Amino acid sequence: MAQSCWKCGAPTPSSPFWVDPSPATTVNSLDFTRLRTGNDVPLDSEIPFICDMISEGQDQLDDLEIQIRNLEAALAKLIQRRDEIAEHVRQHRVILNPIRRFPPELLCEIFALTLCDVSGEDEIPDQPPWYLGQICRSWRLSALAYPNLWTSIIIPPSSIPCSMVKAQLHRSANAPLKVYWAVNENGRTIDPQLADIIAAQCSRWAFLRLDIFRSSDVLNWLLPVSGRLTSLKRLEVLHAPGEVIPDFLSSAPSLSEVVLTDWQFGFYSPKIRIPWGQITHYRGAYEGSSQLAILKAAPNLLQCSISFEHFDDVDPSSIIVLPHLRRLCMEMPQFLVHISAPSLEELYSPSHSRL
Repeated sequence: MAQSCWKCGAPTPSSPFWVDPSPATTVNSLDFTRLRTGNDVPLDSEIPFICDMISEGQDQLDDLEIQIRNLEAALAKLIQRRDEIAEHVRQHRVILNPIRRFPPELLCEIFALTLCDVSGEDEIPDQPPWYLGQICRSWRLSALAYPNLWTSIIIPPSSIPCSMVKAQLHRSANAPLKVYWAVNENGRTIDPQLADIIAAQCSRWAFLRLDIFRSSDVLNWLLPVSGRLTSLKRLEVLHAPGEVIPDFLSSAPSLSEVVLTDWQFGFYSPKIRIPWGQITHYRGAYEGSSQLAILKAAPNLLQCSISFEHFDDVDPSSIIVLPHLRRLCMEMPQFLVHISAPSLEELYSPSHSRL
């Protein structure tokens, strides 16, 4: 019976498969150095010895090949066994992974960090984190039980299934909503069914972003929400130079922040009715007289960023007092002569840095 190692199964020296890999020799070996190192013709008497050496060496090569194949087979079995045990260890080590013991509330806080807040930026955020429910059962349960993960209602220019929006609204429970709505350059109107679904939750809107690009006529779906925006705190209307926005803000008692142009003042602001008396944060781009009228109607401003189409139509003697204003960003510092801000802490001009 073949002898093999009890640990690895490889042939041992006592095994018939074991061959001492020593150089091939013959008992009556002659010195063939001169023949190996030169081009001399062997003598007829030397040829039988050379043939014997070749035959003996070939036998040893064949035996070594057998031994190598046996060792390779034994090694393959060891590698397979090692991989099986390593996988077994990995699977059981995972059971003790600390992430399994994460409190659900901490896991949800980590989930929240995956959300991108683009308030005030000229971009639409990513879709809600549907993928979090596809990783494992515990993550899915945690994600479904955390309403704040599902509060960003994003309506892109391309179509979106109503079922997805319904699922989001259901998962968001009663949490405040952030609504992002974009119109592409073709002015595609919103799906009426989708508009009804979203408008029905307007009392939960805390943030509304409208990217219009072309025509404000497509915003008529907002008219039914007039007087029902009880939770709306921030409004952003971008890419709508000179457009007339439907009057849907007649009653928005919580509204305090209004952004009517992008952060670079790349677009003039639309025509829109705002309850300016309650606004504390404002950014917009209008002609000088309109800006002056807005500032006059907004005495509670804390932070203001304004740009101008022009301001030659401003009465040189006009002065607006903003008693609570802390921060002011202005493209044309010449307009400062029309503003009195006794509480001002920071003054900034995009073209002049801080003044």
